Amino acid sequence: MGRRDLRSRLAALFELPGDVVSDQSRITLVGAADLVVENHRGLLEYTEERVVLMVPEGELVIGGAGLGIGSISPDQVIIRGQIRALGYSDQRGGR
Repeated sequence: MGRRDLRSRLAALFELPGDVVSDQSRITLVGAADLVVENHRGLLEYTEERVVLMVPEGELVIGGAGLGIGSISPDQVIIRGQIRALGYSDQRGGR
């Protein structure tokens, strides 16, 4: 049994969300002004129109206007501003 299968079975057994035991990011959008990203791997790009975060799934690209970092820690980052677009890019290492 692979590690991913074991994690999935444990999550089901203890009725836990899959992201708690697996290596996934959790993304919470509050309205259109606050975005909370948990389990990020670092900030790759930051402008008022675009923020790119490394996440286990690849790169999370946030587009908008007046974007700013509300707070950042090793576990979580909060992006504030007019969030207009979210997307993933699987280009690890180069854009």
